[in-house]
Amino acid sequence: MPQDPLDEVEPATTLTEDDIRERSAALDQTQELWEELSYMANPKMPCPECGGQGALAAGSLGNTCVRCMGSRVIEVPGGDTLEMPPFATMRQALGAYGNALALRQLPEGHKGRPQILALPAASTVPTLEQITILRTTGIEKARTLQGLPGVVPVHQLPEPKTPKGLAGEGDLGEYDDAELADIEADGRSR
Repeated sequence: MPQDPLDEVEPATTLTEDDIRERSAALDQTQELWEELSYMANPKMPCPECGGQGALAAGSLGNTCVRCMGSRVIEVPGGDTLEMPPFATMRQALGAYGNALALRQLPEGHKGRPQILALPAASTVPTLEQITILRTTGIEKARTLQGLPGVVPVHQLPEPKTPKGLAGEGDLGEYDDAELADIEADGRSR
């Protein structure tokens, strides 16, 4: 039986699909931790567009504030931001190795299978140990942030306004005369 040409270029150490899945799952969890950490570490202030309400009365595209998207806070401009690890590069390396493994499983002569497909070097794929170190570092950074001001406390933000009229579950009778005049004037200016 002739030897598969792919076996000739296979590196000494190969990873299995289970290895790739396990590393990918660990990377997902670690990236989620770092994204939450980044949100908490970057200083916030009440949204200047909606005044920390999260909504704009009679907004042109709806009631949700287009600056803060309803979160009521934005990151302080020019503030120190947390530097994220290179998750995109790590994910790309995992994807490239996983794709190469999948292509190798296609039958000989299949039009999607290249004649010779060398697997990327296993050393280019992040190890489980490297991912675990990133996760541990993220947890340590999260512990140092506990108790530090990062997000504006909720009690310092104004209470969100409940929508009136047709935006809520009522009718135009909920508006006073001045509010109706503003809505009418706003409708004419469009």
